Amino acid sequence: MKGGLSMAKPCLALAEELSRMVYEACRDCDCLLLSGGVDTTFVAVSSVRHGHRFDLAMTATYRGMGEDVHYASLVAKKLGLRHLIIEYGDLTVDEVLDDVVSTLNTFDPVELRGSLSVYVALREALARGCRKVATGDGGDELFAGYDFLLTKPPSYVDHWVKNITSKWRFSSMELGRRLGLEVVPAYVNEEVVKLSLSAPPYCRVLEVHGRLWGKALLRLWLDKEGFKEVAWRRKDPIESGSGSRALSLTWASKVSSEEVAEVVEEGLNLPSKSHVYLYKRYRRLGLHVPRPSTNESPCPICGAPLKASSCRLCGAYIDEEGRLHVYSGP
Repeated sequence: MKGGLSMAKPCLALAEELSRMVYEACRDCDCLLLSGGVDTTFVAVSSVRHGHRFDLAMTATYRGMGEDVHYASLVAKKLGLRHLIIEYGDLTVDEVLDDVVSTLNTFDPVELRGSLSVYVALREALARGCRKVATGDGGDELFAGYDFLLTKPPSYVDHWVKNITSKWRFSSMELGRRLGLEVVPAYVNEEVVKLSLSAPPYCRVLEVHGRLWGKALLRLWLDKEGFKEVAWRRKDPIESGSGSRALSLTWASKVSSEEVAEVVEEGLNLPSKSHVYLYKRYRRLGLHVPRPSTNESPCPICGAPLKASSCRLCGAYIDEEGRLHVYSGP
């Protein structure tokens, strides 16, 4: 929606409400996973503005890659937060990968690349004595953080939000439970959902600086609070910001043509060598692809039951027009 910064006033009022809600949700958390993106920065700034200072902010990076470290360091320095940068490499990945695969019950490369960075950070949080860890989970879902929502009509976005909040799940919470650590997703509560659905459409999607931005109210508020560089940072998935997207090249390099053929013989149509590598790890853990019942549709990639047109195991999904989408890189 057009309107630019002239539309800011009502959005800033809502953002002040949201800031209070986020602070209330996280006031008992001693640690924060800080990516330096809009959602986690909003949590950090809101908490400090309302009088709560996290003992430790943590940022995970695979081999020092990705942009999260730059942005998170900027935020932590400006707020005076103690900041721990956790750089991990292939040895750590190999050490924790089975834990993440078995906890999330998946061999989806996209899901696992992002979740590995989260798990490494949570494991370090536990080692450092954190009791409750705040995350920015829920912000993208509630405030149109995904690019495909930017051009959708407001009624579609409302329907999508209502649908996703009825079934959302976050790997950070599952991985935290695995470690015995409480994870608090800052935006995942009924009060914030109601605020999202009551917000004017332009407070979710707004045209500023010649392009459409999701999470407009969060961005406008961060800009007002002096965090302009983060406020207008583009949306990066965890795997991109933390650098873990590069893991697919490593995984693909470990797969032989014979192993690909073996998977095909099992009846799976896996589209990438990363899928094959992770599927082999999945099977070595004694895990099996479940078969759909007579009233369930099978995933066209791995054969598992589709849930709401998507497959948790391999990451494939079928869009509203019946088109199949699945990661098909290295």
